[in-house]
Amino acid sequence: MKHLIVCIVAALLIVRADAQTKITRISVLGKWNAVIVEVPNTFYYDLDKDSVSLGDALKSKIPPAQLEFMLNGIKQQSAGFKKIHFSFSADGTFELADEADMMIGAQKGPYTVNETNSTITISGSKAQKQALQAEMREGLLKLEMEESGQKIYMTFRKA
Repeated sequence: MKHLIVCIVAALLIVRADAQTKITRISVLGKWNAVIVEVPNTFYYDLDKDSVSLGDALKSKIPPAQLEFMLNGIKQQSAGFKKIHFSFSADGTFELADEADMMIGAQKGPYTVNETNSTITISGSKAQKQALQAEMREGLLKLEMEESGQKIYMTFRKA
């Protein structure tokens, strides 16, 4: 019986480890639409479900009576995230844009993938060279970005 339990646990760990796909130049090719935006301790926005939850750092500063108003405000302000997409081409170029150019403005340039470190390095027209920590799990591409010292996690689904 002990042997059976050990085998089941080992099988589950192997399946769990395989759920994360290695980041390669081939695996990131194509157009990716934003589905989740997370600013740690501030907010988590699931674009598919149109659901916002506030992090402890922000929630502690908002009076309970204003919480619903704040959540709706974040949804309205963040609606532009739904139009953001990343495209990675086989020729080694990327595009980060939104369909209406309201949130970020277009960025284009070369990119490289470091399979060992699971990073995608972009050199955009509006930004310095930036290495994005990347993770692919269950068909979703999660990128870690940094803006003014604040980490931002954006998760994308292939279009």
